[in-house]
Parts: sequence; structure tokens; C-alpha cells
Amino acid sequence: MNAEHITSLYNARLQFGRYVAIPMFFIGFISEFLSIIVFLSLKTFRENSCAFYLLCMSLFNFIRLIFNLFPLIAVIFGIMAYRNARTLTTRVNPLVRRELDKQLTIMVLVEICVYVCTQVPYSITNGFISLSTDPDPVFVAQFNLINAITLTINILSNGNSFYTYFCVSKRFRRQAKYVLYDFYMNRCRQNQVHPNQPEGLAMNDIE
Repeated sequence: MNAEHITSLYNARLQFGRYVAIPMFFIGFISEFLSIIVFLSLKTFRENSCAFYLLCMSLFNFIRLIFNLFPLIAVIFGIMAYRNARTLTTRVNPLVRRELDKQLTIMVLVEICVYVCTQVPYSITNGFISLSTDPDPVFVAQFNLINAITLTINILSNGNSFYTYFCVSKRFRRQAKYVLYDFYMNRCRQNQVHPNQPEGLAMNDIE
């Protein structure tokens, strides 16, 4: 009975990794890629120091998804962005500028909250497993499954930027639509090769 239960747990872990963890990785990859495109494409974001920190966080998340670097740097960027945004709000800024800083501050705070909520379960599970001395195979199989689930949740901490910003910021939604659809789609249409014109017509145009 225990052998069948252990086998089912390992099969569940395998299926979870195949059908949930791998798609989650690609979804996160797309999220960070789109965030980087939006932040780099618009002058409004490039000139704002708070947006610069958000861009750095997206770049870091993008790199960590590929190379699995240490996540503490993301928290540091988040704290720096929040402190910078708080400083900006104390200055005398135009109304539009203050509204942008307000939305960027909200984006930073929500990003930090999502990061903490998705990192904590994995950290707790890893800590519990490292401290556990129970050699029971059923126990080990159960925690391997839990570890796979929390690891998948952990991927969200480095693959949620675009979706988070899109949900919490009206301005980001508008700018993302402009960058991804109006700007790039129109450019692609303009770069399409037009059908060859008749030779006579082409000569008339030249004349």
C-alpha cells in the first residue's frame, strides 16, 4: 500500500512539473520580456528614476528565470524604488508627473508583496525539509510533491511583472497597448513588402 502511495505521489510530482511548472516558466518569461519592451520603448518611463528601478527588476527577473540568480537583489531594487518614489512625491511636481509617480509607487508595492508571498512558501518548505530527520519514504515523497508545488509558485516571483503592472496601473495598460499594438504592429505593417508595380508605371513615377 505504501509503495503504491509513494509511486502515486512521485507521479503527481512529475505530472505537476510537466503540465504546470513548465508552462508557468514560459508565461513568466513572456511577462518579463513584455515589461522590458514597454519600459524601454517609452520616453515617459525612461526618464523616471522609479520606472528605472522597475526596469532593473524586470531585467533581473528575466535573468534569474534563465540562470536562477540570487533573489535578494530584487528586494533591494524594490526598496530603493519605493524610497525614491516617496521622495519624489514630496517635491513640487506637475499634476501629471505626480500621478505617474503615484502609479509607479503602487506598482512597486504590489510587486514587493507578490514577491514576498511567492517566495515565503518555498523558503519555509526548504527549511522544513532540511531540518527534518524523518526517513519515512511516504513523508519524503509527500514533501517532494509539496516542494515541487512551492517551487512552481516561486517561479511567479520572477515572472509576474507585466501581469502585475497591467492589473494595477491604468497608465501602464494604456502605454503597453500603445507599445505592443499601435507602435510595433503599425511598424510591421509599414515594413511589409508591397507587390511589384508594372514596369511602365514605375518608370512614370520616376519621371
